[in-house]
Amino acid sequence: MAEHKVKTVDAPVEESREVADKPAKPEPSICERAMSNIRKVFDAQKTELYSMYRRELRQDPTLEGKVLLELVIEPDGSVVRFPIDFLPG
Repeated sequence: MAEHKVKTVDAPVEESREVADKPAKPEPSICERAMSNIRKVFDAQKTELYSMYRRELRQDPTLEGKVLLELVIEPDGSVVRFPIDFLPG
């Protein structure tokens, strides 16, 4: 090891070439994140929603139709409007 020599080499300078970066996966928008959070909450409450539906169905077996929910959620997560419409089947 005593005879180990280091040699310095001069390399020619190349012009820098711009390399196109791969487009990064875009961050989800606030809207997309909010929608995924809303889905998680509804999925977590799905059992309770079906339980309420079955309870009402026992009281009125002719019950049919659709429930339309509209949520207006502020950026801070607070719900400012929650109208519910019942559409006949």
